Amino acid sequence: CLTCLETAANPYVTVLGDPEGSERRLNLAQSFNGLGWICGPLVGGFFLFAGGGDVSTPYAIIGCIVLVVALVFARVKLPEIGDSPAPEMQKESTGSRGLWKEGTFTFGLVALFLYVAAQTGINSFFINYATETAGISAHEASVWLSFGGMGLFMAGRMGGSWLMRSVRAEKVLTACAVGAVASMAAVILLPGKAGWYGLLCCFLCESIMFPTIFALALRKTGSNTKRASSFLIMSIVGGAIAPILMGAIADASSMAAGFSVPLVCFVVIAVYAYRYKAISL
Repeated sequence: CLTCLETAANPYVTVLGDPEGSERRLNLAQSFNGLGWICGPLVGGFFLFAGGGDVSTPYAIIGCIVLVVALVFARVKLPEIGDSPAPEMQKESTGSRGLWKEGTFTFGLVALFLYVAAQTGINSFFINYATETAGISAHEASVWLSFGGMGLFMAGRMGGSWLMRSVRAEKVLTACAVGAVASMAAVILLPGKAGWYGLLCCFLCESIMFPTIFALALRKTGSNTKRASSFLIMSIVGGAIAPILMGAIADASSMAAGFSVPLVCFVVIAVYAYRYKAISL
């Protein structure tokens, strides 16, 4: 259900307004994901670890909130995407073949797949890296992940949204991807405190990637925007692959070496961002 919701909502954020500001709007809208990732575990923990270990109440509350949101949107008349495409999105694609021939979309789909793979892998092995290479306890690492990593993630999205007011989105994405590559290099080559700080820094660098790649990939999809959005959301399957590869590398070599997987992912994203203008011609 959440996948369907995001498939429908993200294109509206990109097309309702100035096309040049689509990446900024989507980054701002998704900035609150970070707040949710900070508050969610805290609220859930309050119910789970309070007296009696109440498991059902959090889900009941979430269900009620989602129902209210559904009722609100059922009463709102939203315009049909693709009826009057904005100037940046007027390059029409007729049928699926036209969509797949659009380089910014196809390369963007690969970049988004790799981003989700990198993000999921980093989150999955954050605590393992902290305990095995940085000498930090699992409890302390979990606190760092919730407040340090996710706090930087939220700040990065808000800061990126502000920065894109004056700097083109693909340039901001290039800089962040290069920063993420440098952070992963530190994680791999400097295991210990230096690598630990690099790992935290990566949350700041990767923060703007999902909404920015998503919006850039949709720029020239025209009347195929909705279908393109569904394909982009499907790219989250990348999150199921990276942890397996990272775990296999960690077992064969070291936990630090396992982060070579997100390193490669960020390199490809950097190439996409740097070459975006050439690809879009």
